[in-house]
Amino acid sequence: MEKHEWRKEEKALYFPNAKLELQMIPSMKYIKIKVWEVQQIICFKRSEAYRSKKLENCGTIYFKGVISVTIYEIEVTTDTGGKYPLSDYEGKVMLIVNTATKCGFTPQFEELEALFQKHKDEGFVVLGFPSNQFKQELDSGHAAAEKCRLDYGVTFPMHELTNVNGAHEHELFTYLKDHSKGFLGNSIKWNFTKFLVDRQGHVVERYASKDKPSSFEDDIIQYLKK
Repeated sequence: MEKHEWRKEEKALYFPNAKLELQMIPSMKYIKIKVWEVQQIICFKRSEAYRSKKLENCGTIYFKGVISVTIYEIEVTTDTGGKYPLSDYEGKVMLIVNTATKCGFTPQFEELEALFQKHKDEGFVVLGFPSNQFKQELDSGHAAAEKCRLDYGVTFPMHELTNVNGAHEHELFTYLKDHSKGFLGNSIKWNFTKFLVDRQGHVVERYASKDKPSSFEDDIIQYLKK
């Protein structure tokens, strides 16, 4: 196994003969691995255990990476700028949604809020993450959240504008996509993709934009009982 040193002045690690870069995220909690050939972004928590990853056109690269990381270690930012870890919702069933206020699916806010109100006392929470990657959102997460509250009576937590795909995607959406059964590595195709996370922090369901929240209420109830 080749040994590699951190270039501290660059906060990056380079492997020879491979178009691959490991870069520290500012929080110093995660290592971001970018594979230039396939434009793939993966985030791992730092760990002393070694793991290998087969990379297209790069052979097998060995690196210090994560053996296990939970969704609760990921930090998110509210629409007003407050930061908190998702461990605040540990033990709850979470429905995480990339939202937009100028989309044909925007009326889904009504059903999302209805589900939240109906099941919040049982340990259910909806988390909205506005994103303008599909060019259907306002200029800030706060503006988007205020419109949702005014037009749809939204009371569940809303967050800052968030990238859900690409080089600057938030590590939460990297995690959700990588841990969705049957959707490993799939990009998010449109607004209102919905991820259901159980009380143990496992991503148990992924729903498409067209899937109305009310259509999978039975799934939510099932995981609330566990």
